Amino acid sequence: QADLFGGFDDEDRRWFAEGMLANAIAGAEHLLCEVDFGPFRRLLDVGGSSGGYTLALLEAQPLLQATIFDLPAMRPLADERIAEHGLGDRCRFVAGSFFGDPLPRGHDVLLLANILHDWETAECRRILAVCHDAIEPGGTIVVVEPMLAEDLSGPDHASVSGLTMAMLGGENRTQSRIGELLEEAGLEDVWRSAIGAQNSVVTARKPGGGS
Repeated sequence: QADLFGGFDDEDRRWFAEGMLANAIAGAEHLLCEVDFGPFRRLLDVGGSSGGYTLALLEAQPLLQATIFDLPAMRPLADERIAEHGLGDRCRFVAGSFFGDPLPRGHDVLLLANILHDWETAECRRILAVCHDAIEPGGTIVVVEPMLAEDLSGPDHASVSGLTMAMLGGENRTQSRIGELLEEAGLEDVWRSAIGAQNSVVTARKPGGGS
């Protein structure tokens, strides 16, 4: 995982994170309508940036605790957001790369928000493999990002943004393709939301845990 922020100064990092934050807050509202986080107690937000998704989920679920995992450049902004929301007792930031560092353990739900579409299939398999290893048996992996209809007819946002992702080495996928990748990683019980105008959701569970 390249450090995409290596050439950024502090103002560049803040500008990027602010843009990501606005999208994440809107995305979290949609995600909360699709997935019941009530049964979960420990969230791992992989590639969670400054915590837009995580903080919204924590505010909606008072019993949830969370870890944000992202590159070191995001720590100051994430710590600032966590403090602003008064969630320092329920949320921590761990710096690292999912291509080179072990993910934090002990979580029963793992979020991949706008991550897989950044990468080609081989890299997605690597990401999902480390996520599978990190999450507790019986835990759930939640993938949320723009996804294409099965006949590739849309929605417009996924189709247009997919062109950008392709130029950057990634791609927007169908829900069934993401489900296949999750199953290849050893997960089961794949569930798919309705296709959303902006984002869609696919979840899957790691076997075990007495479920």
